[in-house]
This record gives sequence, C-alpha cells and structure tokens, in this order.
Amino acid sequence: MTRRAPAALALLLLTSAAAPVGTRNLDRAFAGQPRLAPPAAWREDATRDYYAASLSLPWKRIGGDWRDADGKARGDAPFARAEIADSDSDQTLRIDVTDLVRAHGADFVLRRKGGQNASIVSREGGADGPKLIVSGRGETRTLAAVADTTLDATTYRAQGDRPTLETKGLILIRFSQAAHPGIGRAVLVLKTTGKQYGAQTLEVFRPDVGGGVAMPAFRAATAADTIARWTGRDLTRAKDWRFNTGHARLEGDIVRAWIPKDDLTALSLILPVKGGEEAFATVIMRFDPDWAPPNGGKLPGLANTGQGKPPVGALGPGGWGGRSANGLRWSARTGFDAVTDAGPIRAGARRGEPWTGLRTYYYALRPGNVWGQAEPWTAPAPRGRWFAYTQHVKLNTPGQADGALGYWLDGTPVFRRADIRWRDRGGPDSQINEFWVDIYCGGTRCGPPVRDRTHGVSIASITVTRTLPDQRAIAAEVDRLNAAAR
Repeated sequence: MTRRAPAALALLLLTSAAAPVGTRNLDRAFAGQPRLAPPAAWREDATRDYYAASLSLPWKRIGGDWRDADGKARGDAPFARAEIADSDSDQTLRIDVTDLVRAHGADFVLRRKGGQNASIVSREGGADGPKLIVSGRGETRTLAAVADTTLDATTYRAQGDRPTLETKGLILIRFSQAAHPGIGRAVLVLKTTGKQYGAQTLEVFRPDVGGGVAMPAFRAATAADTIARWTGRDLTRAKDWRFNTGHARLEGDIVRAWIPKDDLTALSLILPVKGGEEAFATVIMRFDPDWAPPNGGKLPGLANTGQGKPPVGALGPGGWGGRSANGLRWSARTGFDAVTDAGPIRAGARRGEPWTGLRTYYYALRPGNVWGQAEPWTAPAPRGRWFAYTQHVKLNTPGQADGALGYWLDGTPVFRRADIRWRDRGGPDSQINEFWVDIYCGGTRCGPPVRDRTHGVSIASITVTRTLPDQRAIAAEVDRLNAAAR
C-alpha cells in the first residue's frame, strides 16, 4: 500500500473506493476487515473484567483470555506445565517455555488445574519474584518480570500491587524479551510461599488481548454515497457554529479547540444530515500530546435529538443531558475516558502515557440509561498523533431491538452491538438527521479546575456516507497528516 498520498487525492478518496483516477492501490474496499490491530497489552491494573482497567479495555470473556499451543482461543493445549505439591513448604518451579518465547515473546498466562490455590512470590514480593533465564548464541541472561498480576474472579479490583500471585485465578507475567528464532532455551523460574491448598498443575499459555471485533460485510462506498463532508474550515462557517475565538482557531483547513479555563466545552455544533435509516460517519482528529481531562467526556457522533425543533405531537427533544430517548429522539455521540495522575492500579489512564480510552456514549430506549450508555472499545486512541474513527448507526425496526452501533479505529473494528432499540416510531422524524460535533468534558464538571488553553483537540475532517468508506484511503490521509506534523 502506498503510505502517502497527495492531499487533494487523499481527500477525494476518503469516501470513494472506486474513483476513476489514481486508485490502483485502492481497487477494493476494506468491507469491514481491519487494516491492522492497534497496539494492545495487558497492564498491572488488569482485572477479571478488563485487561487494561484504566483504559476500559475489556477481556472478550470475564476472567481473562489466552491462546494455547495450537493457537486456539481459550484452548487446553498448554505450551508447558509444572507441578505444585501440597507440601506446605517453599518450592521452586522451573518451567521450560522455550517454544512460547521463541515464537511469541515472554508474555505468559498461567492457569491452575486441580487443587484450590497456591501463592507465588510476585515482583512486588522482592528478590524471589518471577525470573526468566534466556540463553542463545553462547550467552545467558536472567530477566526480572516487568509486570505481573492475578485475575481474581471474586473481586472487581486489580491485584497488581500484591506481594504474591494467587493460582486461584489466572496469573499474568511479562518480561522484556521479544520473540526471536535464535533463542536456544528459555526457563521461567517461580518461587512459591509455604501456602498450598491441594496438589495442582500450573499450565502456561499466552495472553489474548485486543484485536478486532466481528463485523458484517458492507458494500463499498463510492463517491455517490457521500451524504455530507466538512473540513475544519467548513465547521467554522457552519450556521449553527458556536465558535468562540478565545478557545478555538483555524490552522489551514484544520480547526483546533481547547477546553477554556474552568469550563467544559471545547466545541459544540449540530450539523444537519439526511442520513435516513443507516449512516457511517468518519472523524479524523488528534488529541494534543498533553490532552488529559481529569474526567471523561463526549466526542462527535450521529444523532436525532430534536434540539431547536418543535415537538412532534407530544414528543419534544431528547437523548442528551439526562433527557432520555423518548421513542422519537435519540443520540449516538462518542465518549472518552478520564486521564489522571492515578497510579498503575487505580482507574484512570496516566498523564504520561500516549493513549486515551474511547467508548460509546449513546441514548436509546434499550439499553436505557438516563445519563447515556457508555461501553468501552477494545483499543485506545493515541495522543499527540492523528487518528480516525468511523461510526456506524443502523436504526431499528420501530419497537424492536434490532438496531446497530459499530466503530472502527484506524481501520480496526473495536465495537459492535446489534440489539439496540433506538426508537418506537418510524418515518423521517425519527431518522438520522444530525451530526453532533461535541467535544465536552464531564457531565456537570470536568474535575479539578482546568487551566486555560489545555486539553486541546483538532479536527481535520468529518465525512458521512451511506455505507462503509474505504479504510485504506482514510489511513492514507491520516498518514499524510502525521507526516506533515513531523
């Protein structure tokens, strides 16, 4: 794939998988298949529910996920195993994990069979914490674990700061050792405490985190499928533009805005669209490197809130700000998670990290939540770098829970559900008719007082189409923006 495209060509191709000129490398649409998976790794704040709790990144199944030696998800063929005796004494386990490390690197899931529990010294437990002895090409080195934790099914709290790892749940251990064919031998060394409750076997697998979400195939978008398109410059000229030059400015065709001092809103603009029953909206945007709102908030998305419109019968506006979806009105904005000064175990992505968790933020009849339904994506978004997300909204048959909501992040499907009851009434009044450009911190507060000109975000373009746009063309435009920013 050509990694860069001239600006005009890249913009033209954003919604055209079959444009007549210069499309040899764009001759077929991605049709819901991921370009590549965003980087993902479990963290020491992993819990039974999340592999990265501070970014709200969920396991596929509660309790954790792994791949076995045959590549099977949650399979039963371990790469290696070790026996723990019920001797109520300290024991040293030496597990040959050469095949796993050579092929996949030193990232382990340990699963108990038999017994009830045993305690293993963690890296927080001192010098007896997990070690990996790696040899090859005449050299041997001993590595200490860089992360470890237990996924305890009895609590929603992270266990990554404990002095022991408990076999009653899955154990995660990671070392700074990449896969390499030249590795001759790799041995995982663990030391137990004197607490064993039954003889047991410890089996070794590799973690299974992140990756794509299953999506149906969609017809490739052509230029004729474009419903609406706005650059940052277009946004500043829109009739409903709530533009405050004190906290937003135009940089070429890009609009950059920030949350002003002690305020909540960077941008808020409702744009009319004729989306009908189904639409896809692609936002190309960038968080500033120091983007760190101490509370979560809202990002753009498709909607039908009825703001500024007269009631239809007895039904007025709805679908935002604690105003429930009412059978006619609904919304499907996007959300972002808090970024805080929290430590590795407490919730909240840390300020020094280059990621921000993203999520849904929608108002529907089912699932129904008076403050909006927030559900995490399977991958975070970068800070300090351009990225793109594509949102898919398909309205339900009135009265039935068969509506859909989906997201792609940089070409990878990261969220989907197809059981949403957006509305109970059909017809044009309940269809997709708004795109809400909303960059807003918190619900009623952002957190500690916000310093002026902080928490900045930029938007390069927003494109609404009738079907899935070519994710490779979008990627080319994101690459161009990032190259220009260097």
